[in-house]
Amino acid sequence: GKQACDVIFGEEQLSNCKHLQIGEDSGGKVLAARLATYPFARLRQLAVSGLLAGEAGGIARNEQLAHLETLRISNARLSPRDVAELMHGPWRTTLRALGLYGSSRDADLEPWGDIPSFDRLLRLDLGGDLLTQHAFSGNLIGLLLCCRFPSLQELRLTWCGLRPGDFDTLVQAELPELRRLDLRGTRTVKRDILRLLKPALFPKLRRIHVDQPVNLGDYDGPVQVG
Repeated sequence: GKQACDVIFGEEQLSNCKHLQIGEDSGGKVLAARLATYPFARLRQLAVSGLLAGEAGGIARNEQLAHLETLRISNARLSPRDVAELMHGPWRTTLRALGLYGSSRDADLEPWGDIPSFDRLLRLDLGGDLLTQHAFSGNLIGLLLCCRFPSLQELRLTWCGLRPGDFDTLVQAELPELRRLDLRGTRTVKRDILRLLKPALFPKLRRIHVDQPVNLGDYDGPVQVG
């Protein structure tokens, strides 16, 4: 609670901290408020878990996080507004890795509209936590259509409730640098995998991770599946 936050944010050296990881027992609303206003001077990596709806998005209002390179939000209840604010955060020109995983949704996530391009993002993690009722399903995957990720090399969609129909969205995404796609824990079928292997979709794709071996017939391309 507040006492835990006072301990964490009372450290003088925190303003010069480069890596910060805060767990679920560190204070909910109080924690979110501190993260939204604290004058971080050098923070590059931030991992936060356990926030409630309406709390996570506030972090994006802290302009002192404009140099953040890694952001991980996990075990949180993200509202549509939270996600929209996170995607418009001050870190969008510096972020290299973004994780919104193991998180649950309060309601179906809304259409996103225009989201600024994440030109430097290399890794995007939208994975779930083994519980399909706490998965984003096809909702967050819509981010791939309304936001540009021209440098993205690794996309993780593990245990996110992804259904075969959601592949209609995935194959529309423009990910020219994508090299690794992790689909473990999703309901993939052979037909979906074969669609992803078309060279015109993801020309630099080299590895698709799945749970079970897939018989690809006479496929003899550069992508490893397994």
